[in-house]
Amino acid sequence: MVFFVLANIFIKINGRARVPSSVINLATYSVAVWAFLIAGNGKVFNITSFFAVLLILFAAVCVYVGNAASVRGFNRAPNSGYSQAIVKSYVVITVLASIFLFGGEFLWQKIFGVALVLTGQFLIVTGEVGKKAANEPRWIHFSFIAFFSYGLLAIAVKYAAVNLGINQSVFLFWAVLIAVFFFAIEIFYKKISIINYGKQAKFLLLTGFCSGIANVFMWDAFVRAPNMGYVNAINAGAVAVISLVSAKFFGDELSRRKSLGIAGVILGLVLIVLN
Repeated sequence: MVFFVLANIFIKINGRARVPSSVINLATYSVAVWAFLIAGNGKVFNITSFFAVLLILFAAVCVYVGNAASVRGFNRAPNSGYSQAIVKSYVVITVLASIFLFGGEFLWQKIFGVALVLTGQFLIVTGEVGKKAANEPRWIHFSFIAFFSYGLLAIAVKYAAVNLGINQSVFLFWAVLIAVFFFAIEIFYKKISIINYGKQAKFLLLTGFCSGIANVFMWDAFVRAPNMGYVNAINAGAVAVISLVSAKFFGDELSRRKSLGIAGVILGLVLIVLN
């Protein structure tokens, strides 16, 4: 979660410098490819199953479509926080999939903790951005496309590790590498000049570095956790930390609503990690 917080802080810095999301994604996932390559311990060419190749292609589409739809939903929603709340709630998919597909743990204490994290997260993100003057009704479609894309990606990685015996870092190396190719095509299609954002190079690299490390540990935890939804919920708790950091260093408002949400997230995280 720590590296996710750092990555999001650097994303915020890049966003304030008006760096396009496609450039941020390209930088982030390009570095993540190297992180997965190192974590894969030289086994990235050990995939021989045709079904595994198809699953990797599916995962790559989920990575790209999830990011693209998330950005569109965020930009078009009447309140950007509404879109974030829907997208980040894909923890519901991972909790249920873990129970019914992988025989994962089901403890009411921890499920209640996940619910508290989601509720607190909703209070935080829906209080971050005021209503826009105009919005497109399709924002909710994009938000749910991202919601399902991230959920299906998590299931694909878990399935590959548990049922096909493919290390999650090896699997994600190929999925993310293909997704980077998609991001590069998008930048070329939009005629975006990466050179124009050279001044942000260090922050883009830091974003990729922190995100890469965070993803390696997160996906490893996904495979090891008694219920992969717990990992999602803990990562969602990063929203609370980011809100506090943003209030301190970026001058963002810390309202009662956000404070209540932060308290809910912290209590939920305590319930999840306690045995």
